[in-house]
Amino acid sequence: MAHIAEAAGIDICIHGLYETGITTCAANQVAATLPNLDDGNQYMNHFLEWDIVKSPDLSLQNGKLPVLSGPGLGFELDWDAVSRAGDSYSKRLADDG
Repeated sequence: MAHIAEAAGIDICIHGLYETGITTCAANQVAATLPNLDDGNQYMNHFLEWDIVKSPDLSLQNGKLPVLSGPGLGFELDWDAVSRAGDSYSKRLADDG
């Protein structure tokens, strides 16, 4: 879609909606490949109480998220947070019957 828009001279914008650190890292990598990206908005990580991404720090720097340089999507999981998320999900399932 981005390449079709580029061929037509149209810039694009990436949106997000209550993503996790993992999807933020994925969107960051995709955005870095799009020459006609003029805006990446709706960055929602600051609404999370906690996340399962341990590093890098996904805080915006001067209103921007730098292109991540780690292997893969550029993040490291916080395995304790993954365990907490699993426990929380299991509890919600049990509570809902």
